[in-house]
Amino acid sequence: MKDQNKSEAGSQSEPLEPPAFNPNAPLEPPTFSPDNESDSDSSQVEPTAFTPEASSSDAEIQWSPQVEEEEPSISWTRWILFALTLICIASAAWFSYSSITEHSHKATLQLNSATAKATALTEQLDSTFLKPAETLVEDLQGLIQHKDSDLANIKRYLLSDKAKIKPLAVGVAYLPNAFKEGQAFYSPFYQKDADGQYVLVPAVEYDYTRLAGPNEHYDSRWFVDGMANDGGWQEPYYGTAIQDWIAEYSLPIYKTNPETGKKEKVGLVLADFSLEDVREMVRRITLNNLAYGYLVSPQGILVSHPDRDLLGEPLLEAYTQGSQDRHSDAFKQGSRIVERMQAGENFIEEFSDEATGQTSLVLHREVPKSHWSFGIVMPKNDIYALATKNKERILYSLITLALAIVLGIATLKYSEFSDNELPWLISSLLSIFAVIITIIILILFWNETFKSSNNKVFTVAETLSARGVSYKNAELIPTGILITDIEFPQPQTAAVGGVIWQKFALQKGDSTIAPATTPAGIIWPDAKLGSEQIEALREYKADGFLVKSWRFHVNMALDRSIGQFPFDLSEINLRMRSSPETKALLVPDFEAYDILIPEVKPGIDPKLELSTWNIKTSFFSVENSRNQKYFGTQIEDQNKNSEISFKVQLARQSHAPLISHFIPVCISSIMMFVVLMIPSDRSAGSVFSVLGYGGSIFFLVSLFHVGLRSAAGIDGFTYLESYYILLHVVIMLVSLNGFLLMRGSNVKWVHYRNNLLPKVIYWPLSTLTLLVSTIAYFM
Repeated sequence: MKDQNKSEAGSQSEPLEPPAFNPNAPLEPPTFSPDNESDSDSSQVEPTAFTPEASSSDAEIQWSPQVEEEEPSISWTRWILFALTLICIASAAWFSYSSITEHSHKATLQLNSATAKATALTEQLDSTFLKPAETLVEDLQGLIQHKDSDLANIKRYLLSDKAKIKPLAVGVAYLPNAFKEGQAFYSPFYQKDADGQYVLVPAVEYDYTRLAGPNEHYDSRWFVDGMANDGGWQEPYYGTAIQDWIAEYSLPIYKTNPETGKKEKVGLVLADFSLEDVREMVRRITLNNLAYGYLVSPQGILVSHPDRDLLGEPLLEAYTQGSQDRHSDAFKQGSRIVERMQAGENFIEEFSDEATGQTSLVLHREVPKSHWSFGIVMPKNDIYALATKNKERILYSLITLALAIVLGIATLKYSEFSDNELPWLISSLLSIFAVIITIIILILFWNETFKSSNNKVFTVAETLSARGVSYKNAELIPTGILITDIEFPQPQTAAVGGVIWQKFALQKGDSTIAPATTPAGIIWPDAKLGSEQIEALREYKADGFLVKSWRFHVNMALDRSIGQFPFDLSEINLRMRSSPETKALLVPDFEAYDILIPEVKPGIDPKLELSTWNIKTSFFSVENSRNQKYFGTQIEDQNKNSEISFKVQLARQSHAPLISHFIPVCISSIMMFVVLMIPSDRSAGSVFSVLGYGGSIFFLVSLFHVGLRSAAGIDGFTYLESYYILLHVVIMLVSLNGFLLMRGSNVKWVHYRNNLLPKVIYWPLSTLTLLVSTIAYFM
């Protein structure tokens, strides 16, 4: 009894302790001894109260009020996400619509501008050349009285003010015995000499009334076709005497037959006109410096075209380039254009232009009544090219559409954020969208940063006008250049070699070309000190000019936009001046180049290939010469007004830098993500392993970064370097995250769901940072 009381007292004085928790032990309800049954009424717990089912139900009862309190918050969040989704969709639709509308409007304006220019050219050709020429021959026709005095009357007319245009030659040609009985052939004509005087040239007697036979070497189509067609514009031909293309217009002359009393056609009165002025007018066609024009005679013969080899050829030759394959696209397209031209239509056709290597549009306009026609060739990519504003709107549309997709998924699946799948899905979508938009920006805005040169010149008149000052009676030195070699001894320097030439007039006359006694030579004001090398090549006479040529080699500073490396652009600016011993002005020798379209790269040897750059364009340029004082001084630069520039624009070949630098960055980023995904055992060894691994990657990335700056001669901060800077930051953040995770830090976001947050935001944060960098550099 005593022992019993003692035990009872001990049990009352000592509190009962629960047994130690064993996670591997099965969950069982507690057992009760019979001794405790009597006094356990008030504290007895039903065995079912400790079953898992009871525990779960209790938990639901305990936490259900909290869940009910959060439901309004979840509902409002969904409504907010839904509203943001609608706003993004509406924004994407507006940006898309405005971009399409603006693009269509720009293309329409371009085509309207080209049409207006072609119409103006036809009117100009008609008013300044065709009508004056036709009027002159009509007046001469009225002077013909079939007498010896006709020639004197013709000369007086040519020297009078009635002649609004001065022909190269004027004459008459009669049928045999039609002028005088017994005079078989009579075809005297006046020809303009070098001094502008008309000299009577005795006719060469040959049978011009019939076409030449197989062994006969003369061309009588001017008379045979003229008589058959009652005159008109005859097929142009190349005049060897004046070294230029000639257009002939003729009208029939009539004589009354004394026997019948009727007028009979007995010959032609004709005039020859130089097409040089017409060709110069056509050469001035420039629509955004990318178009060129050509002129077609009524017979379908090219009398003006940038490619001199095509002059005198049928129009079809310009489109087929000699191909005889009637099934080729070029032949079909060319044939359709010729058919519509011969039908007298005004039209726009699309074709693949062999001259520029791209798809182009040809705009044809016919001169009324005369059947001459103009063609203007415009690259299609230029007409329908996206303007900078359109590109920006497309980009904004893509960004807002991507945000709409992400927000839409978040709205529909908001209640599933506790699952692992949804955070990873959103993370993947954000990363993919960021990469896609980055690539689109590079495609849209790469090559957008070429410094737009508003001083491109394509004619001598434009060259003099671009200087901004008046040069009356100034002597000019046509100067040409052909670059055969470009090297880069240093990243910031271009070594240029090739041939230059200058033309001088053998006879002064009325020409503005400097005479042969003018001091020749070129000065390179931007040449690196001591880098100029020049040696005489040859000197010869051609077409009334003395041509002097030299080989040259000079080092120039490379004008770079290095900030966008490896998608950067550069420009070589070869500034040239005449010798200080002369006041003559340099002008580009435009006549020496077949095509002046910058994309065709005139002045560049077609065989020239560069290892690290692509040549995009080349052109002549002139700077305004109003300010002739040296910068910051009152000293005048006396020779600046004679300056011309030849510019070569380059685009870097990006594949080599991307392979050698971008791929290591990608691999390093993936390796750091793998480190982030490795589970932690919170041991000291794991901490040092993560830090050591991160340090090794950091060191290697730094070596690549330094090598990049050294190899490319980078003297600023570049686009590709932003990848390296980002990778440096990522390595430090991943190492810090590993340190906090493995040391058991109290930072909640590190331990949340086994370090889920850093893993989920790793790729979105990296790709979005690169997207921002791309926007900053290319927009």
